Order: sequence, then C-alpha cells, then structure tokens
Amino acid sequence: MLRERAHRCGRDAHDGDSVSEFSLWQALHATVDQTVDEGFLHVLANDCLANLPPLTFFQDAVVEDTGEFANVFRLDESVLSPLVDVGRVFGMACGAGLGVSTLDRFAAARTRFAAHESIFRDAAETLRMVLWQQGRVGIDEGTDGSELPPTLLSRQDRHLLKGSFRSILRLVQFAADPGWIKAL
Repeated sequence: MLRERAHRCGRDAHDGDSVSEFSLWQALHATVDQTVDEGFLHVLANDCLANLPPLTFFQDAVVEDTGEFANVFRLDESVLSPLVDVGRVFGMACGAGLGVSTLDRFAAARTRFAAHESIFRDAAETLRMVLWQQGRVGIDEGTDGSELPPTLLSRQDRHLLKGSFRSILRLVQFAADPGWIKAL
C-alpha cells in the first residue's frame, strides 16, 4: 500500500527516483482535456455570471451591478475575477486550460472563435489596462492595489474603466450564451 501511494505521488518507493514533473503535468493536462465536456463548460460559464463588473462611477462612488453605491472600487473582485474566470472557461474549451496565462487563453479563444475575435481582443486589452491600474495604485499607495477609492482615479482613468466594464459584461454575456459551446 505504501508503495502504491508513493507511486501515485510520482516517486518510486524503492529507489527514490522521481517521475519527471513534466510527465505528471502532461498526464494532468490530458486528464483535464478528456474530462471537460459541453455540460461542464456550460456550468462554468454560467458561474461567471456571479461576478459582474460595476455599472459606472458616480461622483466619488462606484455604482455596483446591484445598484448599490460603494466608496471603494474592488478591482480584484469586480474586474479581474470575471476576466480570469471567463478566460479559464474559454481556455478549457480551446485546450489551453492549464499552464497558460489569461492573455494566452484569450488569444486561443480569438483563434478558435474568429467570428467573435473582437470580444476576446477587448478582454485582453481590458486585462492589461486593469493590471496596469492595479500596479500604479498599488505602488502609489503602498498596497496591493486590489481596492482603491475612486477619488484616486483621474477622469481619463474612469473613462477607460467604464469602457472596460462594458467589455467585461460583453465577454460574460457571450460566455453565458450556450451557442458558442454548441459550435465546438
């Protein structure tokens, strides 16, 4: 039993030689690719509807998708999470679910769903811009940049972020439509 458990963990219990991490990674990747099906993708895509971006900024507040006002813009929760979550869904659909960045997943989706290329191009640009904002605010404020008061955003920053909200909403709505899954 110990030998079997050790073997499953990638080690030969007899001589301590390890199975290459690359072969374990390949086996995991193959298992995920074989396991992902239309039903699984549909569930994951629908789960992406749980994290929607804010509606807009109003004066020095964030108007959340629920209509509530917030004094803090939660970059991770309301912008980065939806992008990364949807990126994972399309990455799995395109065989790029593991070991690649969200930008790589969007690139794979752009190729696979060429008729909807602009959705994924906009999502990739939005991700770059939001990560830049997070880094800028984090450095300026000495934080991780995941939460920021809207007062720190310039008029131009707010304008760019409002555009990103629309881009994310378009991406999430596309993911939630089962038509793309049927086209696989």
